[in-house]
Amino acid sequence: MNSLPKLSASLREQLLLSLIHSTLDFCFVTNAKRTIQFVNPTVLSRTGFQEDELLGKKDTMLLRKEHRAAYTSHVFKHLTETGEWLGELSFITKQHETLQLIAAVSAMYDTNGKFAGSIVVGHDIKQETIAEQRSWKSDSQLQQIFNAMKDAVLLLDRKGRIVMTNEAFCRMFGCQQEECVGMQLSNSWLDTSEQKHLKQAFKIVEREGTLANYLLTGTKSDNAKIILSCSFSQLKKNTGTKVTYIVSLRDVTNVHYSDELSKTNERLDRLTSEVHLKTSMLEALNEIHRLVLKNASVEKIFRAIIENIRKILVHDLAGIYVFHPDTKEFVPHTMSKQTEFSKLLAQLPLRLGEGIIGTVAKSGKMILVNNAQNDPRSKYPPGMKPEKEHFIAAPLKDKDSLYGILVVARHRNPEFIEEEAQLLKSFADATTIALENVRLVRQTWSESVKKRLSK
Repeated sequence: MNSLPKLSASLREQLLLSLIHSTLDFCFVTNAKRTIQFVNPTVLSRTGFQEDELLGKKDTMLLRKEHRAAYTSHVFKHLTETGEWLGELSFITKQHETLQLIAAVSAMYDTNGKFAGSIVVGHDIKQETIAEQRSWKSDSQLQQIFNAMKDAVLLLDRKGRIVMTNEAFCRMFGCQQEECVGMQLSNSWLDTSEQKHLKQAFKIVEREGTLANYLLTGTKSDNAKIILSCSFSQLKKNTGTKVTYIVSLRDVTNVHYSDELSKTNERLDRLTSEVHLKTSMLEALNEIHRLVLKNASVEKIFRAIIENIRKILVHDLAGIYVFHPDTKEFVPHTMSKQTEFSKLLAQLPLRLGEGIIGTVAKSGKMILVNNAQNDPRSKYPPGMKPEKEHFIAAPLKDKDSLYGILVVARHRNPEFIEEEAQLLKSFADATTIALENVRLVRQTWSESVKKRLSK
């Protein structure tokens, strides 16, 4: 084998320059001060800059502003320490578009071994991706992708005739691809009623351009029913092809039945849960009414109410505050088993007309407030604002008297819902009846004593 002739320095320089000017990769050179000294034509054509706009400028001019500091602190630092760096860089065009490069940066040194500048060679990732994309767009590659899809895919002309189909469709309906071409889609697997639905689908596609998740029931070659989720797309006109629609079909028969079964089970579970809840609620209210009829003490009735709330509503604090007309305050009377935080919070009285709860008590209407810690109406003692608080407050009030307020709070999620508020209102109503009964008993007893004393 003949060896290559030894090249002269001038010829080597010419070959190198020719290579740099003809390559599709980015190439530019900087001096020790990182000022651009040379750029090849690819840099100019891809960035849109003119040569005189780059020469003499800092190398960071080609980088996005947000990446310049990182280049200096990481890339250039590594370059001066090791002499080279390899990685991704985000360049910017004159039109402020981003170019993502795989870049190799090499240090240059003078005769004294001192750093003299750098050479940057970069490969545009996007161009490589486009080349690969073109490869995949070839007919052979597309056909492979088409047949590899698990969903059935059809190409239709404007009259709904099959122009092309994939292997998944043939497996789905037990036919050969050659048999399908030219066949009307509606005649191949739909009965008369479903054909009307298909026509309706095409009308929507003509109007909207696409249609997704449209359910149709078809019949397979063995007469078995199949439920399909269909998606339709309309191609743009004047594309030079007779294909007008692309249709994909997914077999959701098992999913559909499973979903229906799951929904049925969910409904049964919900009904069962509601029955248990209502049963517990009725039992609790019956217990409270029995205590009222037996003229039980207020303390005993209140304790029964709080205990039953614990069984029915998940909470961190449940309490009955009794109203003192003289001080215009609601004072804690009977409280649930509490967290350390709720114990401190429950010790503090609530003033009538202040904060959300005090305002509700004055209005006589129940309220449900989630994330009360963010509500501007809320008032907390200094240093006692919770990270999270959801609560329901129901006044204990009849036409003539305000007895107090029933409060249930959670200092965590989930938030309260309206059904829970209605449950609490039932307890509040029962509590109000108990208090009214006690008031009437005391009033009757007082009047009886007065009559005896007057005789």
